[in-house]
Amino acid sequence: MSPSARLVHRQPLPFAHSERSTLGVEWELQLIDRDSLDLRQCAAEILRAVQPDPHIHGEMMLNTVELVSGARRTVAECLEDIALAFDRLLPVTEPLRVDLSSAGTHPFADPLVQKVTDTERYARLVDRTRLWGHQMLIFGTHVHVGLEDRAKALPILRALLTRTAHLQCLSASSPFWAGLDTGYADNRAMMFQQLPTAGAPHQLETWDELEAYAGDMIHTGVIEDFTEVRWDVRPSPRLGTIEVRACDAATNLTELAGIAALTQCLVESFSRALDRGEELDAMPAWYVDENKWRSARYGMDAILITDSLGNEELVTDTVERMVTELAPVAADLGCEAELEGVRATLEAGASYQRQLAAVGAATYLLGACGVVIPALKIARRVPPTSFATAGAAAAVGWFLGCVVLVGAGILMADDVAGARRVIHTVRVALGAGFALQILAAALSYLTPVMLGGGPATTRVTNAIMDRAADYRVVAANSCLLPAVLPVLPWTVRLTCALTAGAVAGYVPIGMGLSWVEVRRRDRSRRSRSESKQAEGRPR
Repeated sequence: MSPSARLVHRQPLPFAHSERSTLGVEWELQLIDRDSLDLRQCAAEILRAVQPDPHIHGEMMLNTVELVSGARRTVAECLEDIALAFDRLLPVTEPLRVDLSSAGTHPFADPLVQKVTDTERYARLVDRTRLWGHQMLIFGTHVHVGLEDRAKALPILRALLTRTAHLQCLSASSPFWAGLDTGYADNRAMMFQQLPTAGAPHQLETWDELEAYAGDMIHTGVIEDFTEVRWDVRPSPRLGTIEVRACDAATNLTELAGIAALTQCLVESFSRALDRGEELDAMPAWYVDENKWRSARYGMDAILITDSLGNEELVTDTVERMVTELAPVAADLGCEAELEGVRATLEAGASYQRQLAAVGAATYLLGACGVVIPALKIARRVPPTSFATAGAAAAVGWFLGCVVLVGAGILMADDVAGARRVIHTVRVALGAGFALQILAAALSYLTPVMLGGGPATTRVTNAIMDRAADYRVVAANSCLLPAVLPVLPWTVRLTCALTAGAVAGYVPIGMGLSWVEVRRRDRSRRSRSESKQAEGRPR
């Protein structure tokens, strides 16, 4: 018998009855001070106001509340429980000026000043783990799936480890830590594994080995009971479930539903394979560890190991295939729509990508201020007098406005579909207001220079390109603004767009007139030169 199977300190772990593929979802939420945007330590006050409520729980930190569904048959039923619990919290949090938010970490909160819930269990954990225990400023999504037979628990656990990293990539929402960009998509995973018994699970073969492990850990004082085993995937004997704990807190209900549906479908598909007498694939521990690091570091760009043979594939390709292959299972479980929502994450990006995009937009704006503000000071002293300078100024205004809309829209979008709509909405404004206008300004400036002809000719062609400059810039932008507003009727938008195009059409016309003027002056110069030469020849 292997050392792991010793029964010296065996701790019985009776496995509760649970209906197959029933579902439970746990979602941790941050308590955000509306004025400072920092975390608020007011969970105890909120819980007193809403208790008793089986769907609202406290957590380790006083800046956190957890919404918990009942044991349900479908993802939709779980999400209904969570949505109702969320709605019940709002009348309590609103007077406190506290907002409910969710992500794997808070972007700038100081982990060392956060308060721990006053219970013996958490006090013991922090006392033992010291610095790392104080740094558990992390928020997760946990999904329980019911198993009708205890014998399936460990084989399914091992099989899930071939796909846990994919779930981790989809849910990654913790790129920032204590005000810093960590360079990781999922910094929460890196933090959480510092705790004893956290991280990737031991891949035990039998239930006896699991009970021996639990007995040894309790005997040596590592844990008080099995609930303190904090593996990324673990059996939950008291509930009769397999629990996936590797995911960051979902940032919206669409993502939460997608993670829950994918987890439920994976467990059911593995369960069906066992029913058919098939052996489930299991990867070596070193593959599992490597996948966890790759998913934490690279997120949706990770190339993950997919099986025990060491085959690798881009995570998005594997997930896309998983969604297709699991569609019949999802149809049987009633979560087709929720599973299909995973594709929205593939298209719009995971939360960490959207967070980085929003911060990138804000950073770009701050950098742009270093250029724009001095330019505005100069413009106040010397207002732009040419079409080129006025048009370029208007184009920069459109660009900065679009950057603000993209950053704010992505950050405040309710779901990935909303973020995608924001990006699509500003494409026309960015293309017409910035790209085309900066091109028109550049052509107006460069045309006289490229045509040449000397200083006098250049002054004339500049005057041609600058005819009615103020009117053209104002008229074009006044028509362009309503043309890109999606709330206006299409007839109004089309009319404004055509008018703006007509006004902008002077640029190629001016280029043509400038070319004609240069040719005319060139012919005139040649004619005068020939006349002088003719006068100088002897008769």
